Amino acid sequence: MDYSYSGSEGFTQTYPQSFEELLEAPCKVINLERNPERWEVAKERIKRAGWKNVERVVGVDGKDKGALQKEWEKLGNPAFAGWDKEFVEYPGKQGCFLSHVKLWKKMIEDKIPYMVVLEDDVLFHPKWSEIAPGYFANTPKNYDLFYMGAQMEFMSNYHIDCGPVFCTHAMVVTYTGAKKMLEMVCGKKGGVYTIDCMLIDMMKYKLMNHGNMERFPFYWYVWNGQKFYPTEIQNMPKGWTKRNAGLIFQDESFGSEVRVW
Repeated sequence: MDYSYSGSEGFTQTYPQSFEELLEAPCKVINLERNPERWEVAKERIKRAGWKNVERVVGVDGKDKGALQKEWEKLGNPAFAGWDKEFVEYPGKQGCFLSHVKLWKKMIEDKIPYMVVLEDDVLFHPKWSEIAPGYFANTPKNYDLFYMGAQMEFMSNYHIDCGPVFCTHAMVVTYTGAKKMLEMVCGKKGGVYTIDCMLIDMMKYKLMNHGNMERFPFYWYVWNGQKFYPTEIQNMPKGWTKRNAGLIFQDESFGSEVRVW
């Protein structure tokens, strides 16, 4: 496995310096055209959580073969990794992949310094407004992305940590992060596969190299909300509870557009 990164020449990365600035950042919500009811619920929840600049982004629908083909062509029709059979079996995974990649490309093209990226099944910790500002204030301002909600694949006693995680439902992405992730997914030897699996492999590669900045300058953080659990809404059937290790959860009641559970 090998990764490289070409840098962001001519661009000075900036970060929101306060929780208020984060809430004023562009907040993009991925939602499928055929799911307007999910958008209405998500929009209300996200605005109630404090975001001011909320915008619906029409996601790539895995059930629309024409849309998938069109978006894959824009990426040069990369090969699929042979081991990830679900990436073919569940085309919703391809739609999720392409939806996030489109936002990264948009950030790079428009030189957007940072962006909040949410999926339309987000559900906030009941004490979000009380505890999220403290989490943000203590998040180091050197990240390529950070997860406000995720499935943590490591044990931690810290509120904010750096370790491998799954899920893409609640992230803050920077310009430099978008550039690094886009280069990684487009240049990956062996083909592309499920997006959060590609990202977690990227994280594991960094950790295995003991944070070697010359080889792989990639920074991410994850919010660990487990000190504020359990909460009634955090516990969900079908194993979804494990996805809710942060302060923003995935609402199981909506079901999944990515794969069958």
